[in-house]
Amino acid sequence: MTGDWQEFEVLGVTLHGRDDDPTLLLQQSGSDSVVALPVGASEAAAVVLEIEGVVTSTPFTHQLLPALFIRHGFQALRLEVQLSSEGQPLASLYYRALGEDHRLPLRPSDGIGIALHFGLPIYVDSEILPGRVLDFETVSRISNELLLVDRRSAASARRTHD
Repeated sequence: MTGDWQEFEVLGVTLHGRDDDPTLLLQQSGSDSVVALPVGASEAAAVVLEIEGVVTSTPFTHQLLPALFIRHGFQALRLEVQLSSEGQPLASLYYRALGEDHRLPLRPSDGIGIALHFGLPIYVDSEILPGRVLDFETVSRISNELLLVDRRSAASARRTHD
């Protein structure tokens, strides 16, 4: 990794902003700093399903890539979120396949869902932070509607098909 990377954890998903847009909240590890990343409704739903550990007989679309990784023995390593050349958030999933390391660019919401599924560390480039860090009052106000991740049960909530 190059740049100024900080580790974050998924705090949850909420409706935020003037239009109550679905927003993914990431909290800096060991800090009160919270970053808001707007996502689409279906992407927010996919992250919520992953947080809740919903398992079905056939995978949802957001579960297909992890299912392929498991089936073919690929090892997911970490997720990085940074700004694209257009100034939009972009995620990169780093993984190992057939003895080689690879990088797969994807939407941050998709990457977050995969990171939750595999319990991956999530690193955010500090360049993405300006304008996306929420103040303590805002976080306190929206915390009532926030789906919190129970980190104590996260390790035991791994799916049976993993």
